[in-house]
Amino acid sequence: MNTLNANSQLLTAKLETAFPFILSWDQNLRITHLGPGLSKSLPDARPGTRLQDIFLPTHSATGHPINDFRRIGSDPVQLDSPTHGLQLHGPVIAIPGDDFLMLATPGTSPPDAPEPPRPDLTDDAGSPAALPSAILQNAGFAIIATDTTGTITFFNPAAERLLGYSAAEVVGIIDPTHFHDPQEIAARTDELAIKTATRYTTGMESLTAYARNGRPDQREWSYRHKNGSSIPVLLTINALKDHSGITGYLAIAADLTKRKNSEQKIHSTISELERLNRVMMNREERVIELKKEINSVCQRSGLPPRYRSVIDPPTKNPPA
Repeated sequence: MNTLNANSQLLTAKLETAFPFILSWDQNLRITHLGPGLSKSLPDARPGTRLQDIFLPTHSATGHPINDFRRIGSDPVQLDSPTHGLQLHGPVIAIPGDDFLMLATPGTSPPDAPEPPRPDLTDDAGSPAALPSAILQNAGFAIIATDTTGTITFFNPAAERLLGYSAAEVVGIIDPTHFHDPQEIAARTDELAIKTATRYTTGMESLTAYARNGRPDQREWSYRHKNGSSIPVLLTINALKDHSGITGYLAIAADLTKRKNSEQKIHSTISELERLNRVMMNREERVIELKKEINSVCQRSGLPPRYRSVIDPPTKNPPA
């Protein structure tokens, strides 16, 4: 086994620790793998179980149905299981073999649903095998792992394509703040200072503030490509842990460029329709004015009005 595969397998195992609610299924919507959190929270779910037998039919943010994940792209997906009081949300990755992987985090339970069991991740007994390292190498999302100091330790091919750097240029050399807009980092630092009364001194501390406290942090950021261009991304940051505590951080970035472009096209279309509507309204008002002017000319010439549709109805005399 070469060093790259060994590192990928190690990171895959840590990925499952960071995402204990990881879930995968095949093209027939049958579950193929559950993370340790789901295995304990969904006792009636196991490999081979139909996804729709556990979760309600769910759509992505753009309305694509649950069985059309290839069209969802980077849209976040939400899965609800009212029976177990569990709600999952997160990105879905298409992996080789027509399978799908959801890097899920638990959300708010549906109203009146029982609280889901909290997984005990301190016991490795019975822990499922690590997912194939090919997931990390072939994922459509940029996956970046760091050590506790923030130095990058893993940079998958999708990250190389998204940011224009090779793994050799960044692994062991820089931290992820190199890809961030400094103004956004500063704004996040100010926001955290207000929310937590803590002023972080480095950008990496600000990026991982939630993750260090066991809270996955998902928000939009602007990544900077090697060529200087800006890339909108939806970034999820989690802490990587083992029995000794935090061993590093895992960042998963979904490119939002296509979605932002689509949103811009929609806004442009709406603006153009509003402009055309104003033009048509102005034209209609002008036509009415012209008809009234023609009627006025006819009246002064002793002729009947030409356009009766614009004649104001006579006002009723008020009672004496």
